[in-house]
Amino acid sequence: MLTLTLAACGGPSWEDYKAAATGADAVADRDRHDRWAADRFAELEKATSWAEWGPAATRTICEVDRASSFGQSDPGTVTCTSTWVRQAGFDGELPDRIRAFDEIVKTHEWSESAGSIAQPIDYYRQFRGRPEGPNRVYDASDLPGVGYTRQVADTTRMGLGESWTEAGQPVLEHPEPSSDLFTHTSGPNQHASITEQLTRHHYVMTLTMSTRQTYPTCR
Repeated sequence: MLTLTLAACGGPSWEDYKAAATGADAVADRDRHDRWAADRFAELEKATSWAEWGPAATRTICEVDRASSFGQSDPGTVTCTSTWVRQAGFDGELPDRIRAFDEIVKTHEWSESAGSIAQPIDYYRQFRGRPEGPNRVYDASDLPGVGYTRQVADTTRMGLGESWTEAGQPVLEHPEPSSDLFTHTSGPNQHASITEQLTRHHYVMTLTMSTRQTYPTCR
């Protein structure tokens, strides 16, 4: 994460926060990271001949940063979180595909950062098919995801999250986050993309690249 330190200045207005979220620095970062994420996804797609990749969906949300402790002044900064999401449908044995993709991402300079692949593989072996409430059983969508990280050309780090969905049950839909300050989205709806790919494949892997940038309202 790139964090810029705010010099002391007057309390920013809503318009100041808005300007920081949409200013030249923020736009330049988003354009640069868009290209970087597209290139990294292309590398992973080329290495996974066993998967059918769908188009990318992007989302950037900017929020006003608030004081972390009572009595402190707000820092006068804006933090923007950007995500790039792609789905890849595949068949075969899920544990084998998880292991294969783990080798692929590590070959492409991603480092493990959140959870080992051993946990979802073990959970799938133990709990698959267990009742999980009305009309549902435990499947790939219930597994804990795994995460990786990689350095971008500058000081920013990019995260990569991996999760899975399995055919045979309705795809669970999760609300998409938004912000009154700044929200920008493009690309297909994730729920629709997963549902469509499951008509052709037994599993869908969802990959989410993400990064956070902080911008001052005055310099």
